[in-house]
Amino acid sequence: MSTRCEIAVCANDGRIRAKLYRHCDGYPDVVTPDLVAGVKEAYETLTNTGHGLDAEKLAALLICQSLDKRCMPRIVPCQNTHEDLAYRYQLTIFDDSTVTLEESECGHLATINL
Repeated sequence: MSTRCEIAVCANDGRIRAKLYRHCDGYPDVVTPDLVAGVKEAYETLTNTGHGLDAEKLAALLICQSLDKRCMPRIVPCQNTHEDLAYRYQLTIFDDSTVTLEESECGHLATINL
């Protein structure tokens, strides 16, 4: 059975700017390292191309990073909350180049300093 999760990407005011859905491997021990690496890679991509980090760009790059060999994304955008989610994550971007990762049941999982 799949372990589904939702990832809310928020600005520093706490407002959700993008929601993502991951159909499988939603466990914190899998998602945490994926998101930490993804945020760092996205930040590097954005700064190398002269762009700032914002929630919408971060969400788009996380989707791109999740593409498999057949160009199928493991993470997709979603507008509606799925009812059978196992985990709900929140990435929050702060002005000081810090991103936090939390999960609704587990609490704080990571602070990503960029």
